[in-house]
Amino acid sequence: MIFGQQAPGLGRLGASARPNAHRSLAVVQPRRCAPLGHNRQIAGSPLHHPGASLVTRAGPGPGPAGSDAAPPTRADPNALAAATAAAASAPASLTFPPPPERSGPPPPPAAATPFQPGQAVGGGRYTIEEVLGAGSNAVAYRARRADSSSVALKALSLRSLRDWKQLELFEREARTLASLQHPAIPRYVDYFEEDGGGDKAFVLVQEVVEGKSLGALIREGARCPEAEVERIAGEMLGVLGYLGGLRPPVIHRDVKPDNIVLEGGTWGGRVYLVDFGGVQAVASAGELAGLGSTIVGTYGYMAPEQFRGAAEPASDLYALGATLLYLLTGQPPSAFTQERMRINWRAGLGRSQASSVSPRLAALLDGLLEPLAEDRLTAEEAQRVLQGKPLSSSRDKATSGFAARKALRRAPPPPPQSVEEAFLQQMAAASRAPAVRVGRPAGTRVQLSSSDSRLDIEIPPRGFTADSAFTGAFAVAWNAFVAIWTFSALASGGILFALFSAPFWLAGAQLAKGALGGALTRERLAIGPRRWRLGQQLAVLGDGGKADFLEGQNEKLQEGLTTELTAARVVTTAFINGVPQTCIEILAGVNRFRFGEGLETVEQQWLVGEINDHIAAVQGRELDLDALPPPDMPRVLNDDTEREREAEREREERERERERER
Repeated sequence: MIFGQQAPGLGRLGASARPNAHRSLAVVQPRRCAPLGHNRQIAGSPLHHPGASLVTRAGPGPGPAGSDAAPPTRADPNALAAATAAAASAPASLTFPPPPERSGPPPPPAAATPFQPGQAVGGGRYTIEEVLGAGSNAVAYRARRADSSSVALKALSLRSLRDWKQLELFEREARTLASLQHPAIPRYVDYFEEDGGGDKAFVLVQEVVEGKSLGALIREGARCPEAEVERIAGEMLGVLGYLGGLRPPVIHRDVKPDNIVLEGGTWGGRVYLVDFGGVQAVASAGELAGLGSTIVGTYGYMAPEQFRGAAEPASDLYALGATLLYLLTGQPPSAFTQERMRINWRAGLGRSQASSVSPRLAALLDGLLEPLAEDRLTAEEAQRVLQGKPLSSSRDKATSGFAARKALRRAPPPPPQSVEEAFLQQMAAASRAPAVRVGRPAGTRVQLSSSDSRLDIEIPPRGFTADSAFTGAFAVAWNAFVAIWTFSALASGGILFALFSAPFWLAGAQLAKGALGGALTRERLAIGPRRWRLGQQLAVLGDGGKADFLEGQNEKLQEGLTTELTAARVVTTAFINGVPQTCIEILAGVNRFRFGEGLETVEQQWLVGEINDHIAAVQGRELDLDALPPPDMPRVLNDDTEREREAEREREERERERERER
């Protein structure tokens, strides 16, 4: 599609919005203009038509066109010889000399253009007003209809054809646009053929959008507010959802800031998606084998699968995520480092700036920038994430751990009834870990102090609470049952059977430790620039039952080098009657250290975030939480006493029924 803007003091200007890393394209027209854009266009794409996203701006710029695929021109032989000599002596950067100063009005457009300003075309329905842009295949014009309304014409000259496939695909583009009806896509108006001057032109007519592209706004120094980024994301998700929902789906393949236009050229303007030349360019890429490999898109905004020629609707969503990142940061996606093909935008922004991004927008970026198409959010899912809604549990695609953590999921499944189910539920719980950093919970008794080089955490004993009382009661019941079973086996001479109770005694000891130790244990973690230390100290009951801590006594110490720390996470250690028991686990190489069992889950998540941030800052690297080894399988402990009593009552009831029947 085509759009333009009124340049103050210079009238209407037009320039190609398809810059190339290898060449610069400037259109010769009544007023000189400069080429826009700085993103590299993938080379070898012969079917990109100009005028599909034309941005205008004021200012001096190169006059003559410079393109290795420009249409033939009927230039003056002397001027052509002079230009050839200048080009031969020019450096490898392909800089062109400025055009000679002329007196009087500017020269007319190049003779290769099929139409001239003031010419009536389409049976007199349209009058050419000015050239908006030109490229290797087509020329874009602004025209006036009989009712004085403006339209945009894209004309493909028969003389400029290098292959008949270009014409076939140009017509296919027109048919595709004619079938689209969406308020964010400039409306298709007409398609016709025009004969004259020994040439034949094929013309596509669309409405004109007056405005600026997102790329032009950012390059002019405008900063996009985060609320505006979210608004643009919502509107673009709507149009991409529409295109992907068609049968067959329509894939744009070149979504980028230069192809998204804001009406009026200001933030808050209506959003338009323009330039559908890439649709027809890849539609029959296999048919263009004679022209070489064709890859359509812009480097940095192309999804990984597009480099294999396997574009799909999810590819446009990846490009949208890269565009949103550009709006948010002002940096092209190619400026960020990548880890496992994923754009590491947080590391590029730094801790402070990345943490200022809203949770919804951060989750949206993570979901759209997934390198695997099957892991990427759909347009509908992205809308829900943007609105802060949970994703539907019916999503059946196998999401990666990274993407799953970025999505807000629904309630967890029912408590497991076996060790295998417990392990699966633990893994699912890890995938549902919140993508958003948890702040300091209100009412927490945990003491935390942090500086650039040191992190200190102290967890005071929680004392005897309802939870610890429940766990303690369960531990007493468990150990009593195991004791009765063991003594019965010994009394009957079954020493071997008594030995089978050893694992149950260990489980009972862990339960008692969790109930009593957590109530009376103080835990302290210190991470310095060189070493870390974890201390767990059991209180001594003094006079009056008061818990006292004697320095250096009853304390278990674990320590090591800070460089050996991998990360921290929340893990599930056991399920007691279906209730998960969690703690914090610190990984250092192959070793794992656990603490914080008596804390609430939200407190554990808060501390894990603080610990991981400090490790990343001290070690100077981004933590890859997806590379952590799987957690240990949790234990499942169920108190079957009540269940056995219920079964006994049911048996007695059945016996009474049989007696009555007799």
